[in-house]
Amino acid sequence: ASLLLEGSLGAFRPDERTVQRTYIIPEAQLQWQILPMIVRPYVGGGIGWLRAISGPSPTPNDVAYSASAGVRIGLPLLGFGLRAEARTHFVGSGLDRKSTEFIVGVSK
Repeated sequence: ASLLLEGSLGAFRPDERTVQRTYIIPEAQLQWQILPMIVRPYVGGGIGWLRAISGPSPTPNDVAYSASAGVRIGLPLLGFGLRAEARTHFVGSGLDRKSTEFIVGVSK
């Protein structure tokens, strides 16, 4: 088992019905990789900052906590790897706002 620190930057534009804003969430997440093998499942938790970068004022800013679970698959003979993850962001002091994203990717 091993610990990894991952930095990320997410961007999204939700349907807020009354306004249109684009948000970013820069965050850091500590992930516990359960098996150090070719197939490496992991769980993680982190903290970031939800920031509106476009749209009408005032621009909302708030703390965002995250939890994730996923798997990394290394394909050493092919020189790349695959990744699949589900990550949920909890926003604000009451943690009453949340969003979940599903990520599939390729890494070198």
